[in-house]
Amino acid sequence: MRREDLLFGVILSILCGTVFPARAAIITIQAGKKDGFAAPVDLVSPSTVLVQAYRARHGQLAIPFDAFVKNRAVLHTFTGLPENIVDATIAFRARAMGASYPYNDSFYLGFVKSSTGFTTGRAWERGYAAIKGDLGLGARSWGYREARTFVLSLSALPTSPSTSISIIPQLNQNRFLDIASFDDTALDYVTLTLYTADTQQAIPEASSGIVWSILAIVVSVGVRRRFCWTSSAWPTSRSSATASQSSFTGPFAT
Repeated sequence: MRREDLLFGVILSILCGTVFPARAAIITIQAGKKDGFAAPVDLVSPSTVLVQAYRARHGQLAIPFDAFVKNRAVLHTFTGLPENIVDATIAFRARAMGASYPYNDSFYLGFVKSSTGFTTGRAWERGYAAIKGDLGLGARSWGYREARTFVLSLSALPTSPSTSISIIPQLNQNRFLDIASFDDTALDYVTLTLYTADTQQAIPEASSGIVWSILAIVVSVGVRRRFCWTSSAWPTSRSSATASQSSFTGPFAT
């Protein structure tokens, strides 16, 4: 395709209000290995303020992936998230500990921004027993040594069996995500999958008269260049028409 033809197509598309298809991307970020809680433990990477806020709220230290230490939380922060997130999922493998009381444990998602902001930074939190029931994985219980893989949509996080919320706007605003597992339930791994798209923009609406005037000029020039004789070769008489055939640039030129 000639450069002139491409330019003509772009201009025509813009003037007609056409929005070019968005470029989509799927980004997967995994924390911890999918190794079935095998030793050695996998390191977590929580933000400094998340650790400080957790200690200020609970007075405890965090534990890494694959670790089984009662009355401790697994903390991690996904950072450097892209713009234009349109949807996201989070998948994780959790296992209740056998020498504690995991029945009231919960999974937490948030955007902690200060050392005292663990509660105010909470975007969503729900008990493992409730999540299990929400996803139809069994009874609403979370017992000793029970292990499950959960997959949650961040655009439809359950708040009850029939209601949900989306935290996609907060993801785009903050560009990071804090996760926590309380506090007698270990995590094997957490995988965050992001679905992004470039912002689609069409030109603002203009006066229809101006738009169609410009469009008429562009179309006439394009049609003339693509399908007709050039002006220098336009036949001026019957005799010159035959001689001018070599200058014909249309699709049926021989």
